[in-house]
Amino acid sequence: MKVARFVLAFTIVTGLAACGPGVPPTGSYGTLTGYVKDAATGVPIAGATVSVSVVSSNVTGADGKYTVYPIPPGPYTAISATAPNYQAYNNGAGGTLAPGQTLNQDILMTHT
Repeated sequence: MKVARFVLAFTIVTGLAACGPGVPPTGSYGTLTGYVKDAATGVPIAGATVSVSVVSSNVTGADGKYTVYPIPPGPYTAISATAPNYQAYNNGAGGTLAPGQTLNQDILMTHT
């Protein structure tokens, strides 16, 4: 009886794990990376949230560096960033990412 329950539990857990969101293949998606800095001083801004077309987002580390992945290839509409005590950054121009491409873009934010 215990063995049957274990087998059932193992089957359910491994089956659910296979259904979850996996890591997309590296070559299929693009990456946006760079630094978020204070526009006046150039000091890195830790804890800023950077979003790309509301598809993916990530938070900067202590050094102000961010990496947003995965971004579907093709056109993206906007890059935005928010941080406490700073005006929101919005770049509505967007751009285009090829599969596997990494785009470097620093973001300068103005203190409020």
